[in-house]
Amino acid sequence: MIQVFEGNWIDSVPAKKILQKLATQHKLTEGLKLAKKYLQESGWIVDVPGQITSEMGIKLLFSLVAKHREQPIGPLVLDLLVEEDVLGKIAKLSAKAMDIKPAVQILASTRPFYKEELMLTGLYGIKIIYAMNAKELATKIVNEANRISGETSLR
Repeated sequence: MIQVFEGNWIDSVPAKKILQKLATQHKLTEGLKLAKKYLQESGWIVDVPGQITSEMGIKLLFSLVAKHREQPIGPLVLDLLVEEDVLGKIAKLSAKAMDIKPAVQILASTRPFYKEELMLTGLYGIKIIYAMNAKELATKIVNEANRISGETSLR
């Protein structure tokens, strides 16, 4: 949070815009906490935020990292889209995931994605989650985790 404030202070970002970003970040973070609870109940080990050390020894940070306790599948990694730089976020998520071979990589947002952004995420193999509130975000994350592990989805 301190970095967000410092960056906004240096860039002279209007307070209204800062408050919108913080509200979005708060909503998404609440969704991740709820998803963590649900996933742990289903046998997942979850870190919010999460870190994975790549094969090259580089520590990679994600908004959420989940690994199934019993199934030999790669991790589920997720980053949140709070800023408007979707292309940059897609590139960063894709680059981080290249060295860790996740079962699924997800980009989650409270705003809908444009057609071009959806096409690009499809090319990079990134799953998109668009959710208006914390419960919807948590449900969609759990459903995606269940899909890759072959379990039943939430409604």
